[in-house]
Amino acid sequence: MTDISWENKKKYSKIFWSLMAVFYALFVMRYVLHINFPAIIFLVWVFVMSLVFDCSEIKALVITFIPLHPGFQYKYAVLICAIVLIVKCFRRIKINLAAFLVIAMMIWEIFHLFGNDANIIEYLRGFAELIFIAIVLCIPTTESINVSHVNRLLAFSITVAFFI
Repeated sequence: MTDISWENKKKYSKIFWSLMAVFYALFVMRYVLHINFPAIIFLVWVFVMSLVFDCSEIKALVITFIPLHPGFQYKYAVLICAIVLIVKCFRRIKINLAAFLVIAMMIWEIFHLFGNDANIIEYLRGFAELIFIAIVLCIPTTESINVSHVNRLLAFSITVAFFI
């Protein structure tokens, strides 16, 4: 059983909060101040953040995409985070039932691609969230979840989404 006492809760670093502040500032600049820049900047910044963040911070980052999803191409961002998470936690990954179920669902859906004009990128986009969840469930963790920090992060994301 995981101990979630205050002493064992992981606090996000100053680097984490600084990079997240830039992430939120990008939304404010683009959608509130109407400074037009390519949307790919969001994805590049997500890639940079996921390279700097540890595994738990990457999971928290993906949670911030929920209220902000109309503002950028979050499915690509989820896939970017999934790939970086696999690379960072490769030795810890233990394939379990969650992975098999997602793979089975993906195999089932791939049969629908053969008769349609769909491409592989759209196929992966459709499964972005499930792929990420399966990866997270396949990485055993001993660290505690800091619910208060995740709540604070989600509150910031909701506030930014509100102003957009």
